[in-house]
Amino acid sequence: MKTVIIKEIFALLGLIGFIILLVMSFGIIPALGNFLNPFGVWTVPSNAEYPTSMVIRDSRLTGMVHVNIDKYGIPHIYAQTDKDLLFALGYLHARNRLFEMDMFRRYAGGKLSELLGSDYINVDKYMLTIGFNRRAQKELNYLKINETYYYNLIQSYCNGINLYISQNSPTNLPLEYYLISAAPQPWRPIDVVLAKYLQAWGLTATRYDLDFTLLHEKLPKSVFNELYPNWTTGLPFEEPIIPDGSKGFIENHNTIFTQAILNLLDYMEAIPPIFKSLGENGIGSNNWAVNGSKTSTGNPLLAGDPHLGHQIPSVWYEVHLISGEGYNTTGVTFPGIPYIIIGHNDHIAWSLTNVGGDSAVDWYNETSNGTHYYYNGKWQKFSEYHEIINVKSGSPISFTVRETVHGPVMTDLISHKYINENPGVCLTMKWSGTHTPLDGTYNIIKAIYGINKAKNWTEFNESLKYWDSPPQNFVYADDQGNIAMTVAGAHPIRKQGVLGTPNGTLTGRFVQPGNGTGEEWAGFIPYGKIPQSFNPKQCYLVSANQRSINESYQYYLGTNSWDPGYRAREINRVLRSKNDFTMDDFKKLQSDNYDYSASQFVPILIKVWNYSISKGDTYSADIQVAMSKIYQWNKSDNRFIMDRYLIAPTIYWKWIELYQQNTWSDEFTNWGAVGLKFPAISILENITKNDPNSVWFNDTSIHGTQDRNYTMLKTLNETVDWLKSNIGSNINKWTWGNVHKIYFEHLTGLKTLNRGPYSHDGSSWTPNNAYCQWDSDEKAYIAQLGPSWRMIIDLGNLTTQLTSIGVYPGGQNSNPVSKHYDDLLQLWLNYQYHNIYFKSQTGVVEATILFTR
Repeated sequence: MKTVIIKEIFALLGLIGFIILLVMSFGIIPALGNFLNPFGVWTVPSNAEYPTSMVIRDSRLTGMVHVNIDKYGIPHIYAQTDKDLLFALGYLHARNRLFEMDMFRRYAGGKLSELLGSDYINVDKYMLTIGFNRRAQKELNYLKINETYYYNLIQSYCNGINLYISQNSPTNLPLEYYLISAAPQPWRPIDVVLAKYLQAWGLTATRYDLDFTLLHEKLPKSVFNELYPNWTTGLPFEEPIIPDGSKGFIENHNTIFTQAILNLLDYMEAIPPIFKSLGENGIGSNNWAVNGSKTSTGNPLLAGDPHLGHQIPSVWYEVHLISGEGYNTTGVTFPGIPYIIIGHNDHIAWSLTNVGGDSAVDWYNETSNGTHYYYNGKWQKFSEYHEIINVKSGSPISFTVRETVHGPVMTDLISHKYINENPGVCLTMKWSGTHTPLDGTYNIIKAIYGINKAKNWTEFNESLKYWDSPPQNFVYADDQGNIAMTVAGAHPIRKQGVLGTPNGTLTGRFVQPGNGTGEEWAGFIPYGKIPQSFNPKQCYLVSANQRSINESYQYYLGTNSWDPGYRAREINRVLRSKNDFTMDDFKKLQSDNYDYSASQFVPILIKVWNYSISKGDTYSADIQVAMSKIYQWNKSDNRFIMDRYLIAPTIYWKWIELYQQNTWSDEFTNWGAVGLKFPAISILENITKNDPNSVWFNDTSIHGTQDRNYTMLKTLNETVDWLKSNIGSNINKWTWGNVHKIYFEHLTGLKTLNRGPYSHDGSSWTPNNAYCQWDSDEKAYIAQLGPSWRMIIDLGNLTTQLTSIGVYPGGQNSNPVSKHYDDLLQLWLNYQYHNIYFKSQTGVVEATILFTR
């Protein structure tokens, strides 16, 4: 009887629980009764794959569009007109990536809360304060009147998206909409512009000026200048992107001002990155090109691999566009934006890396009385915009955004209690993406369409001048044998005070006074004077987010925001090493796991260890075993390779982390700068090599004077202790792949839709970028970003055919039951590629689509 009662109780509890699951929502997960809806998720599988053939009709088309879907799910779209071409692209973007696109536009437009609930109110307030929505409307109005051709192309793209939505809503929507009990709204041209701003913002260094302002205030002036040196100097071992050059601060800040910056940085840090490409940490990319004198075929070779956040579905969607109006271009697009960002056509190829300078954003401390701000000798009224956030299952939130001539008041995001207590704190932000003139000087849509169709360097260069934000390093190669690199974008020029004259050496590196006496913008570097190299003597060009230019350049682009340059130094080393490169060589270079930083630090560590042993110093057995792994690594064929099967990379990675902390943290603590940005690793490399008795190696927490050797060996002891404590005493468990993993998280976070974790090679400083952070729950370093698209192109010439390959981690289709959900991921994980069927799709077509009236 007792057993029966227990069973009945459990049955009743189970029934109650099941009913609760059916009728109640939890966070963004809705009532699961949706799963039993006959028009719900059970209809999703029917949209998982393309039928062998299908016909789509719409009266807005001017002719027929033929689409071949190849065996990787990549569409090759053939149309007579560009409008019809982009109509079909819009439809296919929506069919494969609608929810992802919806998140892009909602994030950018401050409308996540109406879909996902109150947890995203702060995200929406942040985006509405920045004001993409306000600027996008102005840009759209300009395009509609002054660039009608491009506006109409965008509208046609939106028409294709909306056709798909209208045909499939509400019965056959993507899975994610059922999970959150929502439906997509029609697509508008402004959504395309919003998505464009979001991508630009995610690749812009936004907080460096705030960091440098705090550091300048906390550290003695001489110390700041030593650790964060002037942008023009560089270090002897740096290799700038452009190899041969090219054509006042407020001293007294009070604690209220400092606290305002810290509070604002905390707010910005708390904004969840819906798309993991957003943010500054680790974002990078590689691209390079060699001319025919350095290849086995005599043709230029070009490679590119932009490093963005890992997610599934991918941030990229691959496509081949062909039209009777000059399109024959293949590459990758951002879903929601109707152009190919990286790719090639039948004459040229190009790829991008992020410039990474800090010149695109400036911050100002305004003098305010609450309703007015003081600028240029008089009080001026704030521009005010009243914004409303609609909240799912909640009441609407209304708030006011204030703007000055410089931009939105970002400190209005901090709690009202803080602002009421400190009314004088008023920080505004000026970003080039929303402050370029709407007068035809810049038009990124015009730029990329021109690039997509360019047949030669002249046409490419003419189009690139319209590129504004984000600043990008464009590598270029063509079938005429040319290669080039351009640091493209709208780079501000500053002047001292409103009445000052343009001065290219002004940096905007610190928060400026907002009253008009600080560094004000005086325009942008003319396109003819931005850094550019065309057919250099060295016969190759490389960018990997390192310093763009050397000290001879006359304008400011950035300072300690550059990548430390280890990826660039390794790629340069390889490209200097031979003159008969093949596509296979470039494959090896894109999967290169050689950590150049290890090649600079490890030999010194070994030398210091040997000296210590020769003096009679003794160490525990664990430390001796760990050091023996470093010895073996240094002498093996895998020297300094961050290979998942090796133990030494794990020891080195933790050691270099702790070595930085042990060098800087004691002084930073003494100066009240805990948590602020440490100097670049290249600064540590410099003093490690050239100044072993530097004061920075002295441990201020103990008596005596310590040097580099002491700090290195102390760090070795701490490294072994940490690894034993966090991974275990068995050193055989310390393999890099056991503690360094890669994970692809779905936008919903549902585990069944995620992929991984997988053991992973590389590091933040290998060409195969694997920027990672320690996850204490997983007991592993999780690689958060890396090569989001690998592409290699042999440009060919009059006698040889163009050949191209590519791959990204994921798949074309966001439907989890589709074979194209993750089929490209396995290729990517194994450093393999797929052929880009540019010339013909014969024998590889799995489906055809006909768009017609």
